[in-house]
Amino acid sequence: IEDDGSGNLQVGAFTGDVTKSAGDATLTIANDAVSYAKMQNVTFQRVLGRNTFSGSPGDVEEVSVSSLLDWVTATEGAILYRGASGWDQIGDVYSDGTDLLRVSDNSPVVFDADVRGGAADLNSRLGVISNFASPNAGGFVSGQYYDNAFQGTASSTLAGAANRMDLAPYYTSVTFAIDRIGVAVSTGVASAQAKVVIYSSDANGWPDALLYETAALDCSSTGIKEATLSFTFYSGTQYWVGVRHSSTATLRTINVSSAKNLGLTSATASNYATILRRTLTFATAATDPWVFTNSDRVANVTPPSIRFRAQ
Repeated sequence: IEDDGSGNLQVGAFTGDVTKSAGDATLTIANDAVSYAKMQNVTFQRVLGRNTFSGSPGDVEEVSVSSLLDWVTATEGAILYRGASGWDQIGDVYSDGTDLLRVSDNSPVVFDADVRGGAADLNSRLGVISNFASPNAGGFVSGQYYDNAFQGTASSTLAGAANRMDLAPYYTSVTFAIDRIGVAVSTGVASAQAKVVIYSSDANGWPDALLYETAALDCSSTGIKEATLSFTFYSGTQYWVGVRHSSTATLRTINVSSAKNLGLTSATASNYATILRRTLTFATAATDPWVFTNSDRVANVTPPSIRFRAQ
């Protein structure tokens, strides 16, 4: 108790963990003064937050791990895992139940045992190496080009046709990012153009959603005609890559011996289907989704060599 300087008594100022001004009746806990030991006890494996929705802020509550995970993009019923760039959510499966999909980009989750055909060591991988396109062995070299060939056989060529669209499957043995994609023109044609497309695969392995389509590439002269992009091919995932033609420029293609077998076209056929082909007006957007029909399959045609640069 002290004199306030005017002949009146007052309670003096408080200092320390609890403070107040002289003559004031309100006590205030100083910032950073309350230790963990002075707080109430917390139940094992709980975090502090607020799980009760009341439309306005409220008291701190103990939150269980289960409730905490439910906060992350409404993860009820989903599985979370730690990916290369942070937490991701596994939220869907294909209709046959074989593939878990990332919610962020709808790509399949590939575990270590699935990489390179499910083989964990090099010797085991040799037995499944033919299931993958380039590179069949080793890793990607940044700045180098690869295509959708399944063997190291010399490339071929094929003249285009107005409004023709050809697709071929592509797999990779390792996950890798690309920053350029295009085609190699061996014989240019005045005003000729091409567009490169990438499709995902449906539950039956046929083309599904359009993932990427380039702008029109100038095919009036020889050489690589490419677009810049940012795209990642995932190991263990089947893609379909292809080209759309506006005219008759001749492009580099994959030798038939390096193409993927898409089955016989009849009981007596002597050649295998190697591509999917449709006619689509070049100026229109690519078909999305593809919706496969058996008439898409064409036999003994060299697939387009879709060339991409590893990032």
